Amino acid sequence: LAQTLSGSGVDLVTAADIRLCTKDTVFSVKETNVGIVADLGTLHRLGHIVGRGIARELAFTGRPLKADRALSTGFVNEVYDTKDEMMEGAMRLAQEISANSALAVQGTKHVMNFAEENSLEAGLEHVALWNSSFLKSDDLVQAMVGFLQKRPPNYSDHVVPDARVPSGQPPS
Repeated sequence: LAQTLSGSGVDLVTAADIRLCTKDTVFSVKETNVGIVADLGTLHRLGHIVGRGIARELAFTGRPLKADRALSTGFVNEVYDTKDEMMEGAMRLAQEISANSALAVQGTKHVMNFAEENSLEAGLEHVALWNSSFLKSDDLVQAMVGFLQKRPPNYSDHVVPDARVPSGQPPS
């Protein structure tokens, strides 16, 4: 991200799992300043990202959220000096994530999303069921062999089916 983002730009950013920006980026929930209510998910997601108080402050006032405060509130994960440095950082992060088991990364995201909406007890049951479903995958063996042989694991490319899509129907 670079420069000023408001409206649908902030809607899109709040939907991201990981957010990076440059030091000159400014975010804003400007809808209140123009007499409307943000309507594409920002109000729902913002509190989960930065907490209720800061989310309400930003939404009620339309104040700009500069990069340094965005970092300190947890709105962004990292702030870079330049767009090129940000892109390099994003690529390093993507490579680090992609070096892990796709099943484990996708499963972790799914379980974390489930945890946001459910109790701890339900979350623990869910992750136990999730993990038991994938214990027969080759990824666990590859991770152990790689560790023992002091080399990176050789994971297969797996895609976890979207649990929200009924079987036999393509995802939309």
